[in-house]
Amino acid sequence: MDGAQVMTVEEVAELLRVRPEWVREIARRGELPSFKLGRYRRFNRMKVLDWLREQEGGAYKRERRSQ
Repeated sequence: MDGAQVMTVEEVAELLRVRPEWVREIARRGELPSFKLGRYRRFNRMKVLDWLREQEGGAYKRERRSQ
């Protein structure tokens, strides 16, 4: 994995347009794929994008069921 693929909490928050605290919490709960480097939490960009696609797919399925 090259350095460009590793993201910080702040970078993921910016990508998702959410607060860094939210990213930290869902990563801590294991809902968003991440890994620890010492005391720092880091994210693989491709895994974050895959996770986002899964979330979009689930939202679409829930929306279709309610119609």
